Amino acid sequence: MKRRILCTVAALSVAVMVFSCKDREGDQPQAKNRNRAVITFSLGDSFRFNNDKWDRVGVGAVLVQNDRIKTSQGALLDLQIGESVVRLKEKSELILAQLFRDGTTGVEKSTLELSVGKVLVSPRKLLKQENFYVKTPTAVAGVRGTKFMVTADKAKDTQIAVIEGSVRVSKRIRVLETAQEKEGHSAEVAKQIQEQLEQESVVVTENKSCEIKSQEVEKVNAKVEKIVATVSAEAQAPEPKVIAEQVQQAIQVVAETPPIEVTKITPVEKDLGQEFKNMRVLEVQEVKKIQKGDLQVMAYPGNSQLYVNGELAGTGSISMKLLPGTYTVKAVAPGFEDTEREFAITAGKMLVETLSLTEVRPLSRIKWNRSIGDVANSVVYSANTVYIATANGEIAAVNREDSTNKWKTSLEVGITSGLGISGDKLFMTTADEMLVAVSRKDGKKLWSKKISGALINGIAPIVSGNQIYAATTKGHVYSFNVQGRERWDETVPTAVLEAPVLTNRMLMVSAINGKLYAFDSDDGDEEWTADVGSRFKAAYSGKKIYAVSFHGTMKAIDAEKGKNIWQQDLGEKFVIPPLLIRNRLYLGSTRGVLVSLDAVTGKVLFKKDLGGAITNDITLSNNTLYITARNKLVSVDLRGRVQWAHTMASKIVTSASTSGDEVFVGLADGRLVSVNKVPK
Repeated sequence: MKRRILCTVAALSVAVMVFSCKDREGDQPQAKNRNRAVITFSLGDSFRFNNDKWDRVGVGAVLVQNDRIKTSQGALLDLQIGESVVRLKEKSELILAQLFRDGTTGVEKSTLELSVGKVLVSPRKLLKQENFYVKTPTAVAGVRGTKFMVTADKAKDTQIAVIEGSVRVSKRIRVLETAQEKEGHSAEVAKQIQEQLEQESVVVTENKSCEIKSQEVEKVNAKVEKIVATVSAEAQAPEPKVIAEQVQQAIQVVAETPPIEVTKITPVEKDLGQEFKNMRVLEVQEVKKIQKGDLQVMAYPGNSQLYVNGELAGTGSISMKLLPGTYTVKAVAPGFEDTEREFAITAGKMLVETLSLTEVRPLSRIKWNRSIGDVANSVVYSANTVYIATANGEIAAVNREDSTNKWKTSLEVGITSGLGISGDKLFMTTADEMLVAVSRKDGKKLWSKKISGALINGIAPIVSGNQIYAATTKGHVYSFNVQGRERWDETVPTAVLEAPVLTNRMLMVSAINGKLYAFDSDDGDEEWTADVGSRFKAAYSGKKIYAVSFHGTMKAIDAEKGKNIWQQDLGEKFVIPPLLIRNRLYLGSTRGVLVSLDAVTGKVLFKKDLGGAITNDITLSNNTLYITARNKLVSVDLRGRVQWAHTMASKIVTSASTSGDEVFVGLADGRLVSVNKVPK
């Protein structure tokens, strides 16, 4: 039986503090038609802008309409507006633009403006005549009983992720808000334009998210501002026909911008559900003085991190003054089981508690790690078996579960290519210029055929149905069937050092002379030639070829005619082909930068530095990219956000191969590693 080590904790004494929580406009009762916000939970330093300076605020502070608050690094605060709770995360700034409560009916209308940072919003279920808006510099989100997160970065780009319910999101055209606040005929035009724009909004539902780019919204703002200014300059109200024309012109401007794209939320965003559960509504009395209670917790080991309502409050021990209510405290330490308890805080009372952590076996991202005797040229997975080919001519079939060999064989001559796989056969080329087929069952050689040249740099023969295609270092382009019979042999003027691309009916071959050759895949007839640029890699989809040169020129080419559709200079060097996923391209550079482009327009969507040269093809599995960046295996979502990264003992020399919850890679020190997508 494994020994389990229990850690005990000690108690500390605490003091009780009573303080006043009053409206800054005096001790008079609030006006009939008015609302307020109360800070009910706080960690770190938070501030309110008052009298041209930032004053520190904490639990119990009352905020009113137009108050501006911010949090410092590592800080957060919970803001309660009626029965709605808002959590402002670290390094964020928020304006309480509207806090209205009808004293007779109780109807509430709230608007928050997030200037920068991140906010979690959990509004109460609203009545029909109520509203709750969160605005950023570029977006407006309207909700009803929804749990969602809004992020506004320094570039004013906005991301909205919905955890529960739905959110209606539209682009924010600030000039229309300003115009509607003024009197005159421009206000009517702005109102009509705004009504039309709201029809362009999208509804983001549960477990979905969207992103609004500042650059796109600013362009619309500038154009609509000119239209509104034209109307404002008129001494008299324009004719209805003129107004209609101006409104239509503005709608056309919006229609020309990309629509708001809704996608699935990331696993990180999905995990926010637990944090929302910790955002609780407290009973805040309408009195002049609110008395707090004290909570003190201490835990061992001393490096235990203590979280209160899901947020880090301290290490080892915490001492906090809190409003009356129930709070969840969680202790976390490496190598120990997480421990969580709920504590009820009573006004004027102190509560001293202990938490115990139990030592457990540490989690590991590595499932197994074994030597294969030489550097792997290729690693492929199929039917619970990992197949490996090495530079010295050895091929092995490894059991996925325990890394034991099912079989191992040697071709007695170096293997120069990656592995192609189809049915019961593996295909590869060797240093003596042979195309070889071996049995997947036992590794026995089934046949070998003489070719002129070889495949190098880990490029594998292309296998499609009953056909094999290969383009060699001596400029020969071959087609064989899987039984080893040659179908055709054509040539290009120079060597081929890149992997060909097979379309529905054509084989695209890129030669070192910078030209792309299109051959009929059935009979080998040359269809067309296009001048792409030196040392390029290509991918195919639909009727387009996407080719990137070594020096970073990316082109989209008509696959039928060989004509350029668009071109983009990326300022990076590339030695791997682009990966096309729906309407986005992904490329990895020799500087370790992951680049994504819009496949339709060629526009750069993002660049992400992964910290190591990317020289092996990118692998896609379940909407996640697995990228080898020198000695790091990196998991990245389709928006370029790193999910996790694991550093190996030596350089990774193969592309990642995935199956279920595992990723397989070969290392420069001759080892094969199975990596858990989720630590176990």
